[in-house]
Amino acid sequence: MIDFSYGPCCPPSDPGTPEGFPGASVLFCYQLVNQGQVDLTGVRVIDPGFGLMADLDVQLAPGAGMVFADANGRRPLSEPLRGFPGFFVTDGNRQGFRRTAHQVAFSPHLTFYRLMAASEDDCQPGLYGPFPPPPTSGYRLRTVTPGASVVHCLSMYNASTTGGTVGFPSLREHDISDSLLGVLADSENIELSAFPHRFWTLRYIASAPAIDAEYSTSWSTQADWLHQDEPASIALDVVDTAALRVVNNPACEGIVEHTSSAYDALLGIAVASGIRLDFQVEAEPALSGQSSQITAIGFISNLQPEQAFGPRDDTRILLPLPEGIDLASLSISGSISGGVPLQVSIDAEQRMARLSTGPVPGIPATVFLSILVTPDGSAPTLIWPAPSLNMVILDSGGAEITRVLQPETGAPPVLTQPLCSP
Repeated sequence: MIDFSYGPCCPPSDPGTPEGFPGASVLFCYQLVNQGQVDLTGVRVIDPGFGLMADLDVQLAPGAGMVFADANGRRPLSEPLRGFPGFFVTDGNRQGFRRTAHQVAFSPHLTFYRLMAASEDDCQPGLYGPFPPPPTSGYRLRTVTPGASVVHCLSMYNASTTGGTVGFPSLREHDISDSLLGVLADSENIELSAFPHRFWTLRYIASAPAIDAEYSTSWSTQADWLHQDEPASIALDVVDTAALRVVNNPACEGIVEHTSSAYDALLGIAVASGIRLDFQVEAEPALSGQSSQITAIGFISNLQPEQAFGPRDDTRILLPLPEGIDLASLSISGSISGGVPLQVSIDAEQRMARLSTGPVPGIPATVFLSILVTPDGSAPTLIWPAPSLNMVILDSGGAEITRVLQPETGAPPVLTQPLCSP
């Protein structure tokens, strides 16, 4: 049950799919009935998407029930909620799982990615949709030399969803301006429909300045749609940022790169998963025969399983290892949010590092990695590709299903590290 109102209590019944604007305050509520034959004492409720929702000091006799709200209070949502598979209930000795779904629709709603591409080929301008969508992966921060050619790639998407009480809005009259690049679009009359979804990609190529630079790009547009059979219109604005670190000799001064990659799900067919993996990587200068340190923080978005699947049992990060490193001296350690250590194994034959979270409840939103690597001199540049994800989930019978998530075509490496030649 979901409540958009501001009353103190949960609604008595599920209101269906409520609709709101991004940032709406949402209260999640749960109805719990003891359908077993023994009392439940000290009940904990864990949502696979949000983690611990309630720790109840109650005793429920067989047949007894109660309705309670998320103990964390109201949650502001910035993205539409497509659903979770249900929630766990445990009293310390027994555990149950209830299939259900949460749905929150946002209408109108904009999705805007302001990134930098590795090359012009990785950012093709134009109007797309609904299938296949354009790539929305790239760099949020790059280390470049003064005057280097930089491909700025802007992807705009009408991400509006609806629960059925309003029509799908169309976006028109787009103004796009950048803090350093100036006006990129002025009252551009391109229609971005929400059903079917339409994407618009804009490319702008410019030389890197002589010093570090921060870009802030705003997208302003007009949403027009029918609301309760009456025309409605609203002006919308969204901002995204990117940055350049400018140095004369990146190979010998260290590399800093922040990447953001969209992922496709592979279950017999490639489909957009809505999952993104962002990495912030800092690497010491790499010299042949000498060890150097790489540190990375990975942010995983929307890692909850979908309604069609069961609870997540494990999430495995598969990191391809680049050519040109000494695998015998390679060392990788890591942890996820809360300091839970990752289980790390290195497959030298497949040149793959496997990092496993184990059955951690909630979303492991942050991954910390520390890599000690020694170049062997056989490759002038170490290229660390974006990792893939394997989500191991359980069906209703407890059997494992592995959902494979691959970075989309065009996703940049998490690190491109040329060797330093002092």
